[in-house]
Formats: sequence, C-alpha cells, structure tokens
Amino acid sequence: MRALLRLLALCLLSAGARAFVSPHASTGGGRGRSASPSAPNEDEEGLMVTIAKVRRPLGVILEEREGGRGVEVLDIDPRGNAAGEDVLVGDRVLMVDAAQCADEGFDAVAGRIGASASERVELTLGRRVGTVRIIWPNGVQSGALPGEPLRELARKARHPVKYACTSGSCGACEHRLRTPGDEIRYTRICVARVPKGKEVAQILPGDRF
Repeated sequence: MRALLRLLALCLLSAGARAFVSPHASTGGGRGRSASPSAPNEDEEGLMVTIAKVRRPLGVILEEREGGRGVEVLDIDPRGNAAGEDVLVGDRVLMVDAAQCADEGFDAVAGRIGASASERVELTLGRRVGTVRIIWPNGVQSGALPGEPLRELARKARHPVKYACTSGSCGACEHRLRTPGDEIRYTRICVARVPKGKEVAQILPGDRF
C-alpha cells in the first residue's frame, strides 16, 4: 500500500493535479507556531505541534504512513503555495481546519483538504522534537534531526546537486551553509550532515567550483 501511494503521489506531482500541486509561484501568509487548544496531544509520540495556513492549491504531496495511520508530507512543490510557509517535508498532518485526522489514511485526509471551504487551509502539523529546519535554494524546507545526511534531504527536497567523487574530495557538490550566530561556511553535500545545536540551517549555492 505504501509503495502504491508513493507512486500515486509522484503521478499527482508530475500531472500538477488538483489541490495538491500548484503551477503558480504565489505564496501566502498565515503561519503559526503554537497549537490551538483543540489540537491533538502528541506528547507521547515526541512531536512538536505547529499550525500553517496555506493558500489553495497547497502544492504538497502527502504519503500514508506505515500501517495506514496518518499521513505525512512527502514532497513540496518549490513553485507552490506551501513553499516558504511553515510546512516541512516529513511533517505529519494532525488536523485539517478543525477536524482531527492524525490516524486517518491518505484518502480521508486528501478529501478533507479538497473539501475545505477556506481559501487558506489550516494544517496542524506534528514534527519530531529536535527537528532542524533546512532551507534549500529552491525554496523547499525540510525537517531533519541532527546527524541526518544532507544528500538524502537534498534529493527529497528536489534540489539538484552535481556529484562527482561522492567522498567530499572534489568539491563538485559544495554549497555554503548559514546557521544563526555563525559565519557562513562551506559544506559538501555528499558527506555533510545536519548540524547539531541549531534550529535552522540554510543551504546556499556554492561559489568556488
């Protein structure tokens, strides 16, 4: 079932289908950082809760989680309305507007989004405690824990990276890394990992190779 839904998501992405992928570049505000009183209590699962209000069409691809309980953000269209909002690849959808859907499958959650009467759909999202926000040059934002490889995150974010040696020696994949309070430094995506002790890390194009 998971493989089937992944294939469906990729088909939706390539086709620019309905409410999930936007062919436009416009983005809209309405982001939030704290959960409403009606939001699900996810403390036992170690999730932080945030609220994002995203203009329709959202420009996201959802995938059903293992076991069919809940869905998560698989992909964000860099040109879509969710790009630049408080939505990260890997976020779990806990509520759509006022409806709880933490344990619902793909069809149910997609149906709630499609049936929303609001111009901006309110998504209550859960992400792992300690998640670092990775901001890519194409505008997509990923959520990852410290130590996760940037190469895999770049692939999921659809940020194109040129590789050659894949061992960090040649510099073909070199980018610049900006983190709050630090000077910009160089990093090679093929071997680099998400930094520790940071809430945000911005990946910038390289300028030496």
